[in-house]
Amino acid sequence: GIYIYGSGSEGIVALDRDGKVLWRIDKNRNLQNETVLGLLCDKRGNVWASLDNGVSLIMTNSEISCFESKFEHIGMVYDILQEGSATFIATNKGLFTYGRDKVVPVEEVSGQTWYLEKFDNDLFVGNNAATYRKSGASFAADAKRSGAICLTQAYWSDNVPYLFEGTYTNIRVYRKDHTGRWQPYSEIPGTPLAKNIEVDASFHIWYEHLSKGITRITLSEDMREVVEEKTFAELDGPQHGRLALFKINGRICISDGESFFTYDDITDSITPYKALNDIAGHISGVHQAIRGEKTTYWLTGNEEIVQIDCSSNKYRIIREIPFILFGSKSDDRASLSAGNDPEFIYLCLDDKLIRIGQAKDNDSQVGFSLFQAQMTNGRGETYSVGLPDKIKTRRGFNNVTFLLRCTQYDRLNLKILYRVKGLDDNWSLLSPYNMKLSFARLAARHYRFQARLLTHDDVEVGTIDVPIQVLSKWSRSRIMILLYLMLLVSASLFVGRNAKKLIQWVKFLQDSVLSAMSAKEEMADQLKAREKDLAGIMVGGISTDNEKWEIFRQNFNRVDEHFFSNLSEKYPSLTTSDLKFCALLRLNMNTKEIATALNLTTRGVESARYRLRKKFNLGQNESLTAFIHNIK
Repeated sequence: GIYIYGSGSEGIVALDRDGKVLWRIDKNRNLQNETVLGLLCDKRGNVWASLDNGVSLIMTNSEISCFESKFEHIGMVYDILQEGSATFIATNKGLFTYGRDKVVPVEEVSGQTWYLEKFDNDLFVGNNAATYRKSGASFAADAKRSGAICLTQAYWSDNVPYLFEGTYTNIRVYRKDHTGRWQPYSEIPGTPLAKNIEVDASFHIWYEHLSKGITRITLSEDMREVVEEKTFAELDGPQHGRLALFKINGRICISDGESFFTYDDITDSITPYKALNDIAGHISGVHQAIRGEKTTYWLTGNEEIVQIDCSSNKYRIIREIPFILFGSKSDDRASLSAGNDPEFIYLCLDDKLIRIGQAKDNDSQVGFSLFQAQMTNGRGETYSVGLPDKIKTRRGFNNVTFLLRCTQYDRLNLKILYRVKGLDDNWSLLSPYNMKLSFARLAARHYRFQARLLTHDDVEVGTIDVPIQVLSKWSRSRIMILLYLMLLVSASLFVGRNAKKLIQWVKFLQDSVLSAMSAKEEMADQLKAREKDLAGIMVGGISTDNEKWEIFRQNFNRVDEHFFSNLSEKYPSLTTSDLKFCALLRLNMNTKEIATALNLTTRGVESARYRLRKKFNLGQNESLTAFIHNIK
């Protein structure tokens, strides 16, 4: 019942049966050109537009939609909240209302606006100047003015709900009066600039300072004095970045940007959060976590947001959504807001607001195939094979690059596992946003390239299985070996017919064989040395570049055969990052060299050493480096 029209100069418009405009897309809404030459609709309801300078895909059924104000730059968005028919947006430029496809500033509230929260009938606005509350159609500042940063509700020991507000001066406590309206109750001295506040099961207050780490305080019974205080400016051991505080499944959690930690009330200490590290340790710069639908939580990193399911002891990732989809590669100011609609979560970016609905799954088979294989030899000569069902390389072409294809463009919750049997039988994870894989200097033999396309709950929706035969150079082919044998036989016959010269020929052959064996051993030693040098050269960039990592791993296997496979077999819990670290230890690299190769700090290297010692169950006096060198 929807009709979609492409215009000659004003983009695309969708109408219902009665001619009412449902939506319009033009250059102000990311259409790269407004001259529409053709329209098609695929089986999933996506609209494809042929334009003057390219093709646009409009995912009409996507669970994600993006709002950008075309009338005014609203600044960095921090929060969103709906109240009745009104939608309020908090940004670093003030408070705005959204309606009829545009935003309008709220005159009473200007400047940095940190949060929007509604508890019962009170709508609170945290602003650089004061805490504002909605009164009728306008907003009024509280009598006690102080910049407000965050607001959290928690039940106290008397089972009464309280509000804890982080302000520029101290944490302010609210509770309800006899009329049911929230009123300031007390201020906690010595607690300025609280960016985030959480309360644990023992009624300790944890708060994240804007710049000085995380503090835990215990209050007096009247909630007006601090009786105990402990500050975590840094964690025990290496730390990778500024500490961030949040709560998952009722547990206090801390992130340092690379790893997750939790508070253990039995030992009164901060310990690694293994369940979270196992699934989300690869996410860079996590600085926020908020509750989603049912047992799910959303993590905000510097380059993506991730939805995880925490319904059991084994957590799992549901969705990973990168910022690059919205034109932003990285943003450490990005935040998530739950709004007050349980069906949606909102990603707040600079001048953009992204609304994300519940994940849509379709477990039917999708188009997933090996689109192209490209082969290269040592001289840099290249040729390609499109849509191959099997591969037999030309002689000497032993560098292979695979380009995969997935024709389901509107699904963001897919993952790809791959391996090359005969090279490494372990499955590795490939990002669906980088469908290219390279393998260098493959030995002449038979392999199988295999890949699996999975949904977030590990349902297989596509597979690739392509046999590969890598041929050796002509000088090592069977024909040439046969020719060598024929020459040898001919030479033997010739020697037999010339008995007088037999001794000289035998001596000559003996010397030749010895010389050849010596040359072969020397060449083998040089090859191993060069491959080891190459492995060292390729170390730079292996922490982030998949192609460099694959080249490094293949060359390392030639130097130290079966090291990776034996290590993974004995210790299956090792991650790719762990294998990289072990390889560098095997190469006798020092802490500084490892830090440079893996793009870590010195503390980061020590933290990795600590995690590996735990996984290998090494005693305090056992050397990790010696242990790695003793692996056969």
